[in-house]
Amino acid sequence: MVPTHYLTVDRDGNLIVPKELAGRYGLTPGASVPVIAGEQTLFVQRPISHLNRIYVEPTNRCNFDCATCLRNAWHEDAGTMSEAIFERVLDTVRALDPPPEVFFGGFGEPTFHPRIVDMIAALHREGARTLIITNGSLLSTELSEQFVKAGLDEIWVSLDGASPESFADVRLGQELPQILDNMRELSRVKLSHNSTTPVIGVAFVAMKRNARDLPDVIKMAVARGAQKISVSNLIPYTKTHSDEYLYPATMSRFPGSPVTVYLPRMEINDYTQQAMVDILRKNYQLSIAGIEVLTPSDRCQFISRGSTTVRWDGTVVPCPPLLHTHTGFLDRRPRTVHEHPVGSLNDASLMEIWNGETYADLRGRVQRFEFSPCTICNSCELPESNLEDCFGSAQPTCGGCLWAQGFIQCP
Repeated sequence: MVPTHYLTVDRDGNLIVPKELAGRYGLTPGASVPVIAGEQTLFVQRPISHLNRIYVEPTNRCNFDCATCLRNAWHEDAGTMSEAIFERVLDTVRALDPPPEVFFGGFGEPTFHPRIVDMIAALHREGARTLIITNGSLLSTELSEQFVKAGLDEIWVSLDGASPESFADVRLGQELPQILDNMRELSRVKLSHNSTTPVIGVAFVAMKRNARDLPDVIKMAVARGAQKISVSNLIPYTKTHSDEYLYPATMSRFPGSPVTVYLPRMEINDYTQQAMVDILRKNYQLSIAGIEVLTPSDRCQFISRGSTTVRWDGTVVPCPPLLHTHTGFLDRRPRTVHEHPVGSLNDASLMEIWNGETYADLRGRVQRFEFSPCTICNSCELPESNLEDCFGSAQPTCGGCLWAQGFIQCP
């Protein structure tokens, strides 16, 4: 990789970071900056004190009823974010330099919110990057025009099948051709406005019934202007899907083998395919063409990204998985994940909540990840919820979190 910036070393051996990078990644004086030392590289992480992204759930209403959705595992009232709550989010963006990016998502369809375009435009005027994830069904020509003019930076479309039949198997009868047409129309609208944004991404949830569709999904997505593809595993929220996930053997294996395999760039063909499969199954540490591939375990992607999450009603939680109390399955055993509010925008500003002692302490505990390994052990009754674990950790206990073990990921 060609360096994009250079650090300098002063006479005392201190690294001097360019001002632009320091601001972007929260490398302020006195900040505690986590560093992972590899053989040839240093991985510098964002300080957990730096707010970089705000996930916003504009509504928990949706026009789809997908078989794989968390909405099948909760009992909650439907609601939509008020203007007053959104103004609190906007106040936070105005107060920070550089402003955090805002990702519209959660467990509803963001384009269902009647003011979603106005929200994006307001954030864009304040210099914040804006992102949204959608099922794509409401992405009409008019809405595509509005997104481009509002300054939306990135849009992710959920596609879990490559044919109408396989897509309907997951999305319960919704029509794939219309969504693909909507993506193509968005690309046309961008071209007509000579705009490179929003960048189009596709989010794919892999499971036994659709894993073979992935190459075709990527091909279809690229043909319609997608530049990014995000693949995640399935979280089984219902008993029906507890046999559908693709990682049962990996869950019971301690990650991070002491053996490192150094691979060159090579083709995956009849000669190399089986060897590559065997290497990946052994869970070895990998170095590919000199680039170290870290095993993503015991690492919260939301804490590392410097993010927080605002529910439609103004409740602030540390991450999207803790937005709503729900039940899922951990290796075919029911597990109840309880929501974990750290504050509410009805009572305080987001930065007051973020900088509060309780929230700061929680981020530190999650970064250290001193939780019992519930995804590996899962042999007692404690993994049945995120309220406690056998290490005596305070709520929420994250040892059973599939995001932290690299099984589940968000764009």
